[in-house]
Amino acid sequence: MRRYSLIILLTIVSFTGFFDLNAQQSVHFPSVDSLTYQQYLAGDWEGLRKTAKHSIDNGLDYYYLRMRVAWSYYAQGKYRLAARHYEKALAFNSQDPIALNFLLNSYEFGGRKNDAIKASSKINFRNNLAVYQRYTKQITDFYFFLTYGNASSGNAISTIINNFNPEQDGVQKAMKSYFFPQIGLTHKLGGNSILAEHRVGYMRKNEFSLLKDDQEMVINTDQSINLLEYMLALHITPVYGFRISPGFIVSHTNIPIYSTVFSGFGRNGYSTIGYYNETHFLSFLSLEKDFARFATGLSGATGTVNSVRATQAGAHLKIYPFANLNLYYSVSGYYHQQESGSTKLSSYIHQHKLGFKVSRSLWLEAETIAGDLSNWYDINNNILFNALETTTNPLIIRAIIPMPSKNLQWVGSFSYTNSSSEYRTDLEPLQFENQQNYSTINISGGLIWKL
Repeated sequence: MRRYSLIILLTIVSFTGFFDLNAQQSVHFPSVDSLTYQQYLAGDWEGLRKTAKHSIDNGLDYYYLRMRVAWSYYAQGKYRLAARHYEKALAFNSQDPIALNFLLNSYEFGGRKNDAIKASSKINFRNNLAVYQRYTKQITDFYFFLTYGNASSGNAISTIINNFNPEQDGVQKAMKSYFFPQIGLTHKLGGNSILAEHRVGYMRKNEFSLLKDDQEMVINTDQSINLLEYMLALHITPVYGFRISPGFIVSHTNIPIYSTVFSGFGRNGYSTIGYYNETHFLSFLSLEKDFARFATGLSGATGTVNSVRATQAGAHLKIYPFANLNLYYSVSGYYHQQESGSTKLSSYIHQHKLGFKVSRSLWLEAETIAGDLSNWYDINNNILFNALETTTNPLIIRAIIPMPSKNLQWVGSFSYTNSSSEYRTDLEPLQFENQQNYSTINISGGLIWKL
């Protein structure tokens, strides 16, 4: 009975309020407040937002109006739209714990965690001790991943061995398999506006190697190399909705050197006489600006990888059609240039990712990168493509299983890539010979702990 009475009352108030609001240039607080309150109680979100917009456009804006509009979006799961109205509500009452708590949730559920951490500095522990204790933790993220890759490079290796006798000194490799564990940690740095992200990875890789040095050709069909990688990035949020992320990645490779003259037993007919160590270093910078239904960004990276000077510039766009993480699409375009000696190679790379919510406990993502990936840094996924082989058009399928009660996400992925093994001479490493193609399957799994 009460619900029917409320609907009748709302109809009457809506009619009178609509006449009052639209018949005059000025709006009146009593009619706006009464009408939006009744629309709020009835769950008439579209009508509420229409009334509020007319009021704000005509100069009448206040705390409860913004709170009602914010809740109309929040109740529908449109967190990125709700956030901006909770921001406005806090501009009227900066000490309100309810608006702040809902703002933090809107940031997090809308994929704006850096903004949530920045805003958490306003939390008063007397108002909400549980939320206060959560956001005062210094470590905000921790993740651990294992990746295994296996390449179908047998035919390519046979062709290289049987048909190729290079004239100039150089090297050609083809991957056979690898194992790559990684650990990452993000923590606050001097407050809530700067986060420092660290990642360490160790790769054990088995590969085919053909090396010609001083007219001597050495072939090893099962060479093991070790790679240690470290990445540091700072995520700086000077103002809400805007992030600056400078950083660098350094990769150190340890490669065995073999001799054909030895006594006793050696690896595939060769003995190890030493190791060749090579270090790759690349610095990067990204800028990102959030809006209600999309985010835009720019990025750049430069460094020396495989004795090649690599430089790239990127533009990025993320779209959230429903203003939440139920469906999202991102596209990135890169201009990539490699330079060594008298040779310059320029290419355009574009990257696409589509993610969507399947159920409360499952998200799926599909991602692909179009282009030849050599001495290139994937700034979206923090992956440095620094192998001598060129990776082409990877396709990735990823499953994300959240466990909100434990602040955990389980992540598993499957990817298929095409690769090109190429002979690179010492004098002109960007002029390729004897290209042989093969494919690789990669399986990855791990977990992410979030604040």
